[in-house]
Amino acid sequence: SILGVLTLAGCAGSGSGPTESKVSLTAPSWLGGKQSTTMLAGVKRGPYEPSTLAIGEERDLARQRGEGMGFVRSAALEQYLNDTRARLVAVSGQTGVPGRVMILASPIFNAISTPDGNVYLTMGALESLDSADEVAAILAHEVSHVLLKHHNADIMGDMQKKGQALYELGIGTKTALSEGSTATKSDAKTLQQVQMATDATDKLITPAWTRGQEREADELGLDLLVESGQSGPAMLGMLEKLQAWEKANPQTEQAFWDQLAQTAQHNVNDAANVAYQKLLSSVSSAHPKTEERISDTAQYFERYYGTRTLVEPKVEPWKAVKSRPDVAIVMRVYRQAFAAKKLLDEGKA
Repeated sequence: SILGVLTLAGCAGSGSGPTESKVSLTAPSWLGGKQSTTMLAGVKRGPYEPSTLAIGEERDLARQRGEGMGFVRSAALEQYLNDTRARLVAVSGQTGVPGRVMILASPIFNAISTPDGNVYLTMGALESLDSADEVAAILAHEVSHVLLKHHNADIMGDMQKKGQALYELGIGTKTALSEGSTATKSDAKTLQQVQMATDATDKLITPAWTRGQEREADELGLDLLVESGQSGPAMLGMLEKLQAWEKANPQTEQAFWDQLAQTAQHNVNDAANVAYQKLLSSVSSAHPKTEERISDTAQYFERYYGTRTLVEPKVEPWKAVKSRPDVAIVMRVYRQAFAAKKLLDEGKA
């Protein structure tokens, strides 16, 4: 439970939260330094500086639309999520932060942010969250990646560089397949293998953060929650929901990595294969475990907010949105679609 995690953290609250002054952070604890103030206190105030990797909102939306079964379009749900995001961004002190929240039609528990500031949240995640505060928590984490300029970090550029060979191969492949070229059976199989590799690489070019970056986003996200009047422990609640989903669906994550490895082995382009294997290795080894994130976030919460009165999570606002007839029917139909697809994938037509 959340209380159990906070107890195990064993850290007494040492302050009342973020200060109004601009304080430079010392070296982060994950680099051996000792963090002396909140992440929010170290965020530069003023106009937001766009990521150097931004490609434009429309291109970014078009790229992500192909994930899962596309976008879930529900005006009320999108409005709720974007209003929540706006409140979180407002307390950051940065202005002109680009991006919007879109819902991906996918049953997995996931959320990503992109260099253009957009946040993509899956239906699987929305189904798992129980309160307005937990919804705000997952958005706060992704917004924090944007505010902290993680999309400008070396790992992002490195991942894109390593994946570029496969990506370029895929562009030609998709063009050839869509134009119905007169390739031989063998050539067609090769093209399909390259396309599979490219599609998988597209997924990995999407941020897969290092331990330090995930910790920073969890911590700043918690700051944004507290300062916007949300329940701080909701960040722990959200992470616990993620951990529960991972334990209930262990085969999903493993199947993804197995598919990537298999695709790489069959790729006919040796140079691309080498880049791909390096990419696969760097992502899988650097990504933190959810249990780690829960523990780190609990300690951070106790350090900076342990003396504050706890804000109770607000269940009703989120429940009210999901209960709206126009939202409820959309969520129900997608739930049925996911169940149907699962049966088809298992060969149970």
